[in-house]
Amino acid sequence: MYNDETVIFKGKKGGITIVIDDEGDFEEIKGIFRHKVIAAKKFFSDAKTEITFEGRIMTDSEEESLLKILAEESSLDISVVKEALEKRPEPQSEQAANFDSYRVTEQLGKEMNTYFYNGNLRSGQAIRYSGSVVIVGDVNPGAEVSAEGNIIILGAAKGAIHAGCFGDESCYAMAMKLTPAQLRIADVITHIPKESPKSKDDKNASKPLYAFLSEGKIYIDEM
Repeated sequence: MYNDETVIFKGKKGGITIVIDDEGDFEEIKGIFRHKVIAAKKFFSDAKTEITFEGRIMTDSEEESLLKILAEESSLDISVVKEALEKRPEPQSEQAANFDSYRVTEQLGKEMNTYFYNGNLRSGQAIRYSGSVVIVGDVNPGAEVSAEGNIIILGAAKGAIHAGCFGDESCYAMAMKLTPAQLRIADVITHIPKESPKSKDDKNASKPLYAFLSEGKIYIDEM
């Protein structure tokens, strides 16, 4: 059992600092985090807010899971996320290790900002950013996301996606449902069928997919 200081929200000018306890099981901390977000909905009233994480060194996936809880349990529009501490490397699996050579390792070595957008992108809307982009929502047909770095979509990617738009071949694009009308990584373009073999497989239908570039070709695999 954690005390009331496991998760602490601190207001600041233009944003909120979230202090996460550095000890204990992260799944339990997520439960406490969700409970406190629900209990403090009035605290998250700003239309756009800068979020800063402190206390716990988290991986990208851990941070994204907390941001998803914020999106689900509050009306908060996260304009940018800042980390007061360096990120912890993601746990290594054989698949992740094979992917690291052109994904995580090179990206962690770069000083690149990340833009966080909470909401769905409709047709005609576009996000273009000189860094990485994380979207908590869907990118619908006719919408466009272009980033100098990586693109992570915690929803469905159905519009045009362009990661590494300045020619960085180490970048990647990830989505909970990856069926974009057009997918580009660096200068390589591909079109993904609305129902790829993976999406037809019930076992893989709910798994997030990522697209990466290797030897001049775009490949898609499960996370």
